[in-house]
Amino acid sequence: MGKSMKAFIYQGVGKPSEVREIPVPVPGQGELLVKVEACGICGSDLHAAKHGFAAPGSVMGHEYTGHVVAIGPGVSPDWKEGDRVFGIGGKPCLKCPVCELGNYMACPDLIIQGYDPRSTGGYAEYTLCIAKASLRIPDGVNLMEAAAVEPLSVGLAAWKVANVAPGSSVLVIGGGVIGMTILQWARFFGAVDAGIYVVPRGGPITSSRLERAKQNGATVVIDGTNEVDPVKIVQEKTGRPVSYIFECLGLPILQKIIDMAPHNSHVIALGGCMQPEQISSLSATLKRLRFSFSFAYEIPNDLAFTLQMMAEGRISGKSLITGTVGFDLLPDIFRELMGPSEHFKVILKP
Repeated sequence: MGKSMKAFIYQGVGKPSEVREIPVPVPGQGELLVKVEACGICGSDLHAAKHGFAAPGSVMGHEYTGHVVAIGPGVSPDWKEGDRVFGIGGKPCLKCPVCELGNYMACPDLIIQGYDPRSTGGYAEYTLCIAKASLRIPDGVNLMEAAAVEPLSVGLAAWKVANVAPGSSVLVIGGGVIGMTILQWARFFGAVDAGIYVVPRGGPITSSRLERAKQNGATVVIDGTNEVDPVKIVQEKTGRPVSYIFECLGLPILQKIIDMAPHNSHVIALGGCMQPEQISSLSATLKRLRFSFSFAYEIPNDLAFTLQMMAEGRISGKSLITGTVGFDLLPDIFRELMGPSEHFKVILKP
């Protein structure tokens, strides 16, 4: 192992990120040094770069897998060099009451990996992770596919928040990665119908995007190029009303959802819209709608369950991945993904 490594450095809003040589980090108390084999480019990183909630000088990337190559002091002897690992994208204090309960992502002193220069992310040849907050990757799951475990777990967590009744019809708003994960879990948990309303985001909707929705489990695929009522279309095609609507778009659309939602239906928002929205609470009240908001996932339960289902071939990260890049093309693909793109999940292979 050399003393330096390649890493993708975020420079700040409006400034081009670049690949540079930086020192290889040294594992501290409770940490593992991981040789990164795959790291997914997450939509959150694109939002962070665009809106500036990552600190300049950060090495982004939190959807990474790799091999343990060095072990810091205080790590359980269960961990060995060579272990295949998925590292949780954060550095908790491990001392506070919530950390003692294992709820690491709720730690008040949590350092979000990839958004803070104090915690190097996975867009690098090597990175650090907290051993107690990391998971071994099961046999039968390759490291490339395992890099998609986080978005799949985001979808799982939202499905649990929704508490979908078996045999229900659901509608997904948005045709990106998270929308596709909801479709997979809908099929997994036995939804009768899973419609998806693929909404344009600055570019045309292609047949390949619509086809990918079918591959991930959609029984009704609706092209949102023209203004239509997807709730009505799903009911017309299936003969059953939509009971659950998952907002996975990340744009102001809640009022439109309220307008189209059937009475007594449940709206689950997980798109993370960063723009203000105005809604009529009276409209939602008269329809007796339920609203839930979902963010991230439970550690380690959701991640461990997703990895096990991937190992059993019941959930797939392969259908989310549309490309791989090395460091030479990473700055270009990162800029491309900031705008309309045909890609879903692109994986960095250092």
